[in-house]
Amino acid sequence: MTHLDVKHPGTSVTPSPTTLSPQARQAIGIGALVLCLLIGGGLVYWFMFGAMPSRGEVSIDPNAPNRMRDRPGQPAPRILKINDTSWSVNGDAAVMIVSKAGGEYRFNYGFQRGALGVDQQQRALVAGRYRIIQDPAMAKAWKVTPEQVAKLKKIDIGSGGGMLKPSPEDRDQIKQMWDDYQNASEKSGPQQALLAKLDGVARANLDATRKMVLDRVDQIRQVLTPEQIAKITK
Repeated sequence: MTHLDVKHPGTSVTPSPTTLSPQARQAIGIGALVLCLLIGGGLVYWFMFGAMPSRGEVSIDPNAPNRMRDRPGQPAPRILKINDTSWSVNGDAAVMIVSKAGGEYRFNYGFQRGALGVDQQQRALVAGRYRIIQDPAMAKAWKVTPEQVAKLKKIDIGSGGGMLKPSPEDRDQIKQMWDDYQNASEKSGPQQALLAKLDGVARANLDATRKMVLDRVDQIRQVLTPEQIAKITK
């Protein structure tokens, strides 16, 4: 007697599983791995490059309204707390950065931008010297030779080419004035005294520091070629 398989409505027929050979399983595994690498590489490319805006030039009109600069009745604070351990103190001629570490205050002094009367090209040469010393790729792009780099390293400019260096006596007085400002409940008086001291120290050292910076700029010019100077200052 012949046996008939009858398929009832709503009943699915499950095919018998097919056993894959080891070679087929290996090929499928390799294909899946390649696909994952391609997808992963595409995501990395997107996050690193595709999601970044294209480079463009931004033109700024100095005469355009500026809500921060032109806000009436809101002068910039002379002493600004940057975070829990850092402050900036801005006088007319001097600037001071105060940092606190381990219960001790540390002070770094400088001149306000423009106080030294150094022009844009001179500032670019000072900044270019630092870049050459610290960035071999940029030195290569500017075609600066190892001999030139060695000579530039010997030119002592100090921090930023215009670091203010108060005398030990002035440092002690500034530190005491800072402590007075920090401890005062009414800070207006101690702040004015501190700012006056900083500006007095800056103005007393202005001419000597300007001469030093200009002398160092001349030394940088003597090391570099006219073509290199043109690239650095363009």
